[in-house]
Amino acid sequence: MANTIEIGLVQLLVSHLCHELVSPIGAINNGVELLEELGPASGSEEVVNLIGQSGRNGAAKLRCYRLAYGLAGANAGVPGREARAVATELLSSEGRVQLQWPDGAVAEEYGPRSIQLVLNLVLLAVEFLPRGGTITVSAESLGDAEAVTVSAQGAVVKIDPRIADILHGKSETADHRSIHAAFCYRLAGAAGLPLSLIELEDGVVLTTQLPLAAPAAA
Repeated sequence: MANTIEIGLVQLLVSHLCHELVSPIGAINNGVELLEELGPASGSEEVVNLIGQSGRNGAAKLRCYRLAYGLAGANAGVPGREARAVATELLSSEGRVQLQWPDGAVAEEYGPRSIQLVLNLVLLAVEFLPRGGTITVSAESLGDAEAVTVSAQGAVVKIDPRIADILHGKSETADHRSIHAAFCYRLAGAAGLPLSLIELEDGVVLTTQLPLAAPAAA
């Protein structure tokens, strides 16, 4: 039964990634087809801009998802600045949500899977802002660890009840809309990291506590 559940989660996650990549890749294909119809002498600047923007968005998604879901992001000591860079690039390319993640706001290195969790929480926070808004990443020192907060604020803040139930540990059932939340919950559990969701009148706050990476031996 456990293997069946894990296979189902993997399939949902792959479907989620494909869904996210279909839009920019489809836009590139449509732009190329339109250029072929108009001919090379058409000088269609709008079409070229569409292809360029879609290509940049697709590439930004791939770079971000590689760190968020892949083995590279699971390693200990992954620099916080790398996660910040790919998240900033992705949200900037989409232009709907602003990211406030100041340089140095969180530690450069944490323990295994930690920075991967922070990046995934940023991506999850985007889902709470259907009409755009602002996501802020901050941290508070706890000695040998940090309390990291990812907050989302916008004119409209919407949380699917299924996502809330998963993050509160009340449900293990995921679908295509809640698979990313399920991945965050499983990721935190696998790394032994706490994860909480706080719903406010004007936003949502996701928090976790991350151990700082051990200093390298001399």
